[in-house]
Amino acid sequence: MHDYDFYDDELDDAVENDDEFDDVFACPKCGNDIYDDSVQCPRCGWYILHNDHRPWSDKPAWKQRLALIVVLVLLLLFAWPAVMLVRILWR
Repeated sequence: MHDYDFYDDELDDAVENDDEFDDVFACPKCGNDIYDDSVQCPRCGWYILHNDHRPWSDKPAWKQRLALIVVLVLLLLFAWPAVMLVRILWR
């Protein structure tokens, strides 16, 4: 018979030092443990966003409002002539 005790110790050490089990986090929807590099939760199917940075989240509120106003003004400037043209053509 063979003595395999030393293999068991090596296996235990490998499992204890394995970082693969440390790279998990809880799914935001169902709480299931999923790997960091996962795209989708295997239990609930929720898609995981790894880069949760929104482009306007770090901008001051006044810049956000100013950008919205500029977009609305430009939209109005370009849409108004089209609306007037449609009104003229439909007469």
